[in-house]
Amino acid sequence: MERIARFEKVSKERFIQDHKELFKDAGDAEAQEAYSRVSIPERATKGSAGYDLITPVDVCLRPGEGLRIPTGIRVRMRADYCMLIVPRSGLGSRFRF
Repeated sequence: MERIARFEKVSKERFIQDHKELFKDAGDAEAQEAYSRVSIPERATKGSAGYDLITPVDVCLRPGEGLRIPTGIRVRMRADYCMLIVPRSGLGSRFRF
């Protein structure tokens, strides 16, 4: 099977910079702790349509609210592909995202 994308962690320095920009009250220790929880997305099962993306920080979103979340990952992929993030993997296949 041809590999079209590869996930990797961003540098610790980049993550800490992004984390502090988004969470103004957070210190370096909190940002470093969050970076230690960054995980490379994986398929939950062999037949999964997509990858599970896990946030390294706890967040609470209310209906209609948006929030940038530093994931700590980047994806390198072929130029003719795109990556979509959907709330649940079943929604992506059910509604053909």
